[in-house]
Amino acid sequence: MWENAEKVFSSSPHQLDINSCDISKTGVVATCSSDRTIKLWRLSKDGLVSLPQSPLTGHSYSVNVVRFSKHGTILASASTDGSAVLWDVKTGEKLLSAYSPSGFSFRTCALSPDSAFFATGGDDDKVHIWNVSTKELVRSISDHEATVNSVCYSPDGSILVSTDLNGKLFGWSSQIHHHTLLFAVMEAHDLGVMCVDFSPETSKTALTSFYSLASCGSDGLVKLWNIEIGSKNVIQSIAESFAHVGNAMCVKFSPKGDTLATTGGDKCVKIWTYPGLECIKTIEGFSRYVTSCVFDKTGSILMATSKYLQVWCKDSNLGIFSNIEEKYEKSFSEEKFNHQLTMNRKKIELVKKLTPCGSASDVTTCDIHNNVIAIGSTGTLITLWSIVPAGETVTIEEHPSSPLKGHTYSVYSLRFSKSGLLVSGSLDGDVILWNVETGQLLNRLQNPKQIGFRVVQVSADNNILVAGGDDDLIHIWKIHPVVHYLNIKGHENTVFALDISPDSSVLISGSSDESLKVWDLNQWPPGKLNSIEEVHDLGITCAAFQPVPAESTDDQNHRVTLASGGTDSVIKIWTLESQTATLKVRYALKDHGSSIMNIRFSEKGEFMGSTAGDRTARIWDTKTYRCLFVLDSHERYVTSCAFSVHNSIFVTTSENICKVWRLDFRNSHQQNTFQRIPVSEWSNQEVKTWLKSINIDVIRGDMETITGVQLLAISKADLETNGYDNAQCLKILENIQWLRHGNVKSSQNQICTNDDDIPSDFLCPITHEIMENPVELSDGFVYDEMAIKEWLLTRKQTSPMTNLELQDCNMVPCIQLKEKIHQYLLENR
Repeated sequence: MWENAEKVFSSSPHQLDINSCDISKTGVVATCSSDRTIKLWRLSKDGLVSLPQSPLTGHSYSVNVVRFSKHGTILASASTDGSAVLWDVKTGEKLLSAYSPSGFSFRTCALSPDSAFFATGGDDDKVHIWNVSTKELVRSISDHEATVNSVCYSPDGSILVSTDLNGKLFGWSSQIHHHTLLFAVMEAHDLGVMCVDFSPETSKTALTSFYSLASCGSDGLVKLWNIEIGSKNVIQSIAESFAHVGNAMCVKFSPKGDTLATTGGDKCVKIWTYPGLECIKTIEGFSRYVTSCVFDKTGSILMATSKYLQVWCKDSNLGIFSNIEEKYEKSFSEEKFNHQLTMNRKKIELVKKLTPCGSASDVTTCDIHNNVIAIGSTGTLITLWSIVPAGETVTIEEHPSSPLKGHTYSVYSLRFSKSGLLVSGSLDGDVILWNVETGQLLNRLQNPKQIGFRVVQVSADNNILVAGGDDDLIHIWKIHPVVHYLNIKGHENTVFALDISPDSSVLISGSSDESLKVWDLNQWPPGKLNSIEEVHDLGITCAAFQPVPAESTDDQNHRVTLASGGTDSVIKIWTLESQTATLKVRYALKDHGSSIMNIRFSEKGEFMGSTAGDRTARIWDTKTYRCLFVLDSHERYVTSCAFSVHNSIFVTTSENICKVWRLDFRNSHQQNTFQRIPVSEWSNQEVKTWLKSINIDVIRGDMETITGVQLLAISKADLETNGYDNAQCLKILENIQWLRHGNVKSSQNQICTNDDDIPSDFLCPITHEIMENPVELSDGFVYDEMAIKEWLLTRKQTSPMTNLELQDCNMVPCIQLKEKIHQYLLENR
């Protein structure tokens, strides 16, 4: 019993106070500190043994919390620097870096039990949730009005609880597209909730789930809550006790849920029974407030942190240390996400960091033509660099013509023409044309009012040059055969975005006044063809045409694609009908977590690069607008990016550095177009491609002509009428169900383990994940228990596969199938 607990050792693993600790199922201990480091250890009865991959460095300020994933292969951390990181525990490698959209500090973080989602909370009073696989910010919760100090997922992952320093406690449906507030306690603790933790023990009936939650707060209390989720959602306080003088800082359940530990500002740890909430042990001897505590997986070891880390053992059972597993326990879901993130890392290589002349100057812009990189900064110089391929390696050398001298203030925009002419725009109000081979200044074009330029662009035929800036005007020069100049008034604020269509006939302009305008360059002066207001909240920051026109089904109405970005963190992909100047939004990409700073397409338009204030650059496949790579190794906002001619090199700029990356785009186009487009927008071609992807090779009858909308409404009888046998009907209906939930399965993207496809019988038709508790419903289909219960709650008594009303909602456990799944996972570790 914990009444007889014995202190094993005390250690000082960090130079400053320890803010948090955690211990994985595999016996790995993580500690973090105000010294900016995370350290990994093994426990022994003689103390902490440092692991080879320790320490983990990368945070620039205090690390506030560390949390292991359910099976211990991934470690999450959150820092005052506004970053949250996922680490590969085995290697110490960064897998994902997430940044606060507002730049405020993170105070807490949590991984969902399946490691699919990563939640953070902090000083911006919000909860942010990232998709681990895609690194996409998929949800932000703004209902708090004070610092979010704690987030915690329920054991089954269906609930996310968040708390704040105003004392509020909210419970949310964790489903990304279900923004449902399940329950709320407006005054859970006076002066703020410091920490919450779910009991690992839960219970369920057919339609209701029951959970237990513990909380502690600045009022010194520890409280116990019962939660009921089902036909009604209820949270009820069942017990409370005064735990600590001053703040109660941390509360944790033991693995069996029969014991609680709390820490506080009164320099002690208390151990409590559950559910009686009787204090059975008080551990003193800390010199300062105790910041965190955690039980190991056996429930026999308790660790607590302050200036030092103390380790206590239940019943003086020191033999427990010899039984801590050395090997990593594998989880299918964790291995999947870990593998995806690691493979993406392997396709990205940082070749070199370039520092332009005047290293104190922040880099503002860059561009590439052939093998020459041009870089502009807040200084007055433009530096040039040569890319020298040498087999499998790449060498970067400063170009003989570098630096280019001609501006007297910050160089804000650079663009190469198709022929290699370099155009620069500066806050000194000048646009300069350069020959980069010789370094010669060919022409200087000036703003008559000497007001600074923010963006420059040159047409594909080299005949037209445009610039925009702080005078709210668009400046246009015809530069061949002689220079003709004019300016047009089209915006009410600074012009940040300009680009010219691939055929040099259309100009697009965007401004901080939130408007996007289309201009006809076939006229002189150019006439306005279209104007759209409120395109991006708080303003447009950048825009770019896709170099190759999008395919058009209407020969009389030529279409081009363009992208715009704004301070709303959104990238919008538009189709522009050249004849009518009609703009239509095709996609709204919300993967970035802060203002979009730059958008660039590759030379042939097959890829798009974007940079943002969230300290990341992203590369997209323009066939599907699927994010291929996330480059998150930047310390500050990323100002610009550019592709080399063959897409092998990608450059990004941040702070006073330009980073040169080598990318592997092989297999980047494997995913079909239908996997990004909403099913409701599928044409007949996408439907047929999807059918082939699920190995329905023969397209019969009406399936030759149906659209996505019709596909979602199709029945088994319809399929049988078109000549499909029973097995094919069930296969098509099963995959349609996955489509309804946004999960697209194909023969190309099925998850594999040891190179063998997962048996389809093991996958839930609702979640497309391996089932934990398979149950059979009266419709004859097998589902994961948690998924079908949620379905019945949200869709009433209908079958997910047939959409017909169920007369019987009883679930029959599939014991043999569960054993097969368990054996499969054991064999594929």
